[in-house]
Amino acid sequence: MIEQVDYAGYDALKPYRNAHEDFYFPYTPYWHGMAAVYKATEILLAEGLENSFHRHVAVAKACRTGLAALGLSLYPDKGAIPSPTVTAVVVPEKFTWEQLDRRFRQRGLVVGGNYGQLSGKVFRIGHMGSQADPGLIQQALDVIAEIL
Repeated sequence: MIEQVDYAGYDALKPYRNAHEDFYFPYTPYWHGMAAVYKATEILLAEGLENSFHRHVAVAKACRTGLAALGLSLYPDKGAIPSPTVTAVVVPEKFTWEQLDRRFRQRGLVVGGNYGQLSGKVFRIGHMGSQADPGLIQQALDVIAEIL
């Protein structure tokens, strides 16, 4: 701990030492982030946790079923347990990731690429929170079908 070092110079913890007693907040609070968390929590609780969980699972299933119907391979394979918030798709052989990404963006669809060993081989479709919406997933599938 910093107290054990007994450093005689600048005390980086000084503003924090009595903050709770002095009712002093020693840095600019991230108020807009906290407001966003408050609003997101309000929306989530209004929907209900179980309803939210079910919506995410249903949208993920619709996404994966639609991609399979288009002949696309998912990553990882069928034996894995996928997340209900994102679907990873193998980039079709007839495209490079850059070509596919450019074509998606030209039609208003933004998906995530990948990093490391999967860079250029897999892209990700997010379906979490407000994006876990059957209509949005169908729009994404329509763009993908058009490009393929």
